[in-house]
Amino acid sequence: IDAPQPGDEKIVSVVREYANSIIGFKNVCIVDRKTNGAHRNGVLGIKQLFDEYGKCIIMEDDNKVSSQFLQYMNDALEFYKDDKTIFGINGFNPPIRYPDWFIHEFYKSKYFNAWGMALWSDRGYLDIIDKNDQYLDALSDRKLLKKVIRTHPKLIKALKNIYDGTLNAGDYKITFHLIKHGQFVIKPPQSFVENIGHD
Repeated sequence: IDAPQPGDEKIVSVVREYANSIIGFKNVCIVDRKTNGAHRNGVLGIKQLFDEYGKCIIMEDDNKVSSQFLQYMNDALEFYKDDKTIFGINGFNPPIRYPDWFIHEFYKSKYFNAWGMALWSDRGYLDIIDKNDQYLDALSDRKLLKKVIRTHPKLIKALKNIYDGTLNAGDYKITFHLIKHGQFVIKPPQSFVENIGHD
């Protein structure tokens, strides 16, 4: 829980009260920050979990998850931990109509989504989202640029906006990384996450 900015004391106290009422887990550990970190609070929280456990499961505050979400994430973190072609696990999947022959419980994707994700510390997540020059990286390699355009036609424009400072979107940075390095995320065909806020 980030410390409040001036004027936010009441709302943060409500969050603290709610956090202290959470039950149903093996253990609940609340980190209550004494100074406001703003956007860095999330990064600091992830780093803390990486340092302690080498992995973490992350949700945004407007995610609603299935009762199977944590089991899926924990099982996948364990199963794929040594497979370096797998960058992470995604809990969200858009509503896609699958052909009748598709009976798999998961699939590999180069499209990263932050609405419920599980990561390992050794895949470089924090370094990747801290960079804003992926656009220049793509432009400097014609073969890579073609690969990016073929895989995700809207990605170049998003990377340019990130580079220009008009967009802050880690999803696009990670998707570029996956395309560039031939890595994947694991996704469930039926989403375990619903976003009820859409920022």
